[in-house]
Amino acid sequence: MRSQPINTIYYFNQVMIGHGEHDVELLLCSIYGVAGIHHVSIYDSTGFIKSNGNQLYREANLRKNSYLQKKASSLNIIFSDGKVPYLYNTITKNGHKTEDVNVYLLSREDGKQQIVKAAKLLCKDARMNPDILENFYAQNFESYIKGALDVPDPELLMVFGKTNALIGYLPWHIRLSENIVSI
Repeated sequence: MRSQPINTIYYFNQVMIGHGEHDVELLLCSIYGVAGIHHVSIYDSTGFIKSNGNQLYREANLRKNSYLQKKASSLNIIFSDGKVPYLYNTITKNGHKTEDVNVYLLSREDGKQQIVKAAKLLCKDARMNPDILENFYAQNFESYIKGALDVPDPELLMVFGKTNALIGYLPWHIRLSENIVSI
């Protein structure tokens, strides 16, 4: 694959980690490298990164100054699973204008759970109002999916690791990603 310059300003970046690849340094570089992007999600099909989110958060804050230097004081990194911010987030505003980078840690289970929750919500609504099913299309189901997990749709997908596959990746995010970059 030939690399091309990226001339678009992105607001949401998705990072996908290949199976068994868990390089903290690479993850932190991807988070800080897109410091102007407000939403970054890290998808790891095994769930290893999500289960070690506390450690990643601590490392991110310890290394923030060395990566970002002067901009470090104006940047808050907020880790979340798409439902609520994690408890170990601490945002302090020490008189400076701050900018938030929301980092969502996702795994294969998030996609499955999201579809199940959305289907349950649809069934509940259909039980209360059967008429909604008469003109129901795939686009309508998207609103149910959005209600189950509050993670923005990605604009750029970056794939790290030796595995160049999207198996287990959230299917509704694949169709929305403009560029897929293998790194």
